Amino acid sequence: RGLKLYMELDLFPRIHLKVTRGISMRTARRWLHQEGFRYTMHHKGLYFDGHDRPDVVAYRQKEFLPQMA
Repeated sequence: RGLKLYMELDLFPRIHLKVTRGISMRTARRWLHQEGFRYTMHHKGLYFDGHDRPDVVAYRQKEFLPQMA
């Protein structure tokens, strides 16, 4: 719905396109598909922050924690 509203209220006036009744969600999706956009499912991935790397542990023990004390 946000895409549809964006196209009707923001995009169309900018390109001087007049749409009297608006467009359907199917039309909005079809136009995006023709422009190369694809709908995909979002899959959760693994995140590694590196908090246990030797250089991070050394920095935390030798520099960060002493400054916090």
